[in-house]
Amino acid sequence: EKKFVATMCLRKELSNVQKRGIIAAKKLGHSNSRISAVVGCSRSSVRCV
Repeated sequence: EKKFVATMCLRKELSNVQKRGIIAAKKLGHSNSRISAVVGCSRSSVRCV
């Protein structure tokens, strides 16, 4: 069910590499805005990961 919710947030599904990068960046304390700018996706997509 969690995957369904995450997929609903995304306009275009993120790759596994992008998801791992987002998780790593969050652990390092980067903001969702900064992560989304680097990854090239929306802030809401970052929040859903």
